[in-house]
Amino acid sequence: MTKAEFITALAGVLDSTPDKFTSTTELAGFECWDSTAVINLLVVFDEHGIKVEEDKIRDCKTVQDLMDLTGGKIQ
Repeated sequence: MTKAEFITALAGVLDSTPDKFTSTTELAGFECWDSTAVINLLVVFDEHGIKVEEDKIRDCKTVQDLMDLTGGKIQ
Protein backbone atom coordinates (compact mmCIF):
# COMPACT_ATOMS: atom_id res chain seq x y z
CA MET A 1 0.00 0.00 0.00
CA THR A 2 1.37 3.38 -0.90
CA LYS A 3 1.25 6.36 1.41
CA ALA A 4 -1.15 8.10 -1.01
CA GLU A 5 -3.48 5.08 -1.01
CA PHE A 6 -3.41 5.00 2.78
CA ILE A 7 -4.13 8.72 3.09
CA THR A 8 -7.05 8.39 0.67
CA ALA A 9 -8.45 5.44 2.63
CA LEU A 10 -7.96 7.24 5.95
CA ALA A 11 -9.69 10.33 4.59
CA GLY A 12 -12.65 8.14 3.64
CA VAL A 13 -12.75 6.57 7.10
CA LEU A 14 -12.68 10.01 8.73
CA ASP A 15 -15.16 11.59 6.31
CA SER A 16 -12.62 14.08 5.05
CA THR A 17 -10.41 14.74 2.02
CA PRO A 18 -6.83 13.57 1.49
CA ASP A 19 -5.51 17.14 1.34
CA LYS A 20 -6.28 17.50 5.06
CA PHE A 21 -3.65 14.90 5.99
CA THR A 22 0.10 14.92 6.48
CA SER A 23 2.19 12.55 8.55
CA THR A 24 1.92 14.93 11.53
CA THR A 25 -1.86 15.39 11.36
CA GLU A 26 -3.45 14.81 14.77
CA LEU A 27 -6.20 12.19 14.60
CA ALA A 28 -8.06 13.69 17.57
CA GLY A 29 -8.81 16.73 15.42
CA PHE A 30 -11.41 14.73 13.50
CA GLU A 31 -14.87 14.25 15.01
CA CYS A 32 -15.09 10.87 13.29
CA TRP A 33 -11.99 9.50 15.05
CA ASP A 34 -13.84 7.02 17.25
CA SER A 35 -14.33 3.29 17.74
CA THR A 36 -16.17 2.98 14.41
CA ALA A 37 -13.25 4.64 12.62
CA VAL A 38 -10.83 2.21 14.28
CA ILE A 39 -12.88 -0.76 13.06
CA ASN A 40 -13.12 0.71 9.56
CA LEU A 41 -9.38 1.27 9.54
CA LEU A 42 -8.84 -2.35 10.60
CA VAL A 43 -10.86 -3.37 7.54
CA VAL A 44 -8.69 -1.17 5.29
CA PHE A 45 -5.54 -2.73 6.73
CA ASP A 46 -6.98 -6.24 6.39
CA GLU A 47 -7.90 -5.65 2.74
CA HIS A 48 -4.22 -4.91 2.11
CA GLY A 49 -2.92 -7.87 4.12
CA ILE A 50 -1.71 -5.67 6.97
CA LYS A 51 -2.28 -7.05 10.45
CA VAL A 52 -2.37 -4.65 13.39
CA GLU A 53 -3.96 -4.84 16.82
CA GLU A 54 -7.07 -2.78 17.45
CA ASP A 55 -5.74 -1.49 20.78
CA LYS A 56 -2.58 -0.20 19.12
CA ILE A 57 -4.64 1.77 16.60
CA ARG A 58 -6.53 3.40 19.47
CA ASP A 59 -3.21 4.53 20.98
CA CYS A 60 -2.14 6.35 17.81
CA LYS A 61 -2.05 10.14 17.95
CA THR A 62 -0.94 11.04 14.41
CA VAL A 63 -1.13 9.72 10.87
CA GLN A 64 2.55 8.76 11.17
CA ASP A 65 1.77 6.66 14.25
CA LEU A 66 -0.74 4.69 12.16
CA MET A 67 1.76 4.19 9.36
CA ASP A 68 4.43 3.08 11.83
CA LEU A 69 2.11 0.33 13.09
CA THR A 70 2.30 -1.39 9.73
CA GLY A 71 5.98 -2.20 10.04
CA GLY A 72 6.92 -0.52 6.79
CA LYS A 73 4.05 -1.91 4.71
CA ILE A 74 2.98 1.60 3.80
CA GLN A 75 5.60 3.10 1.51
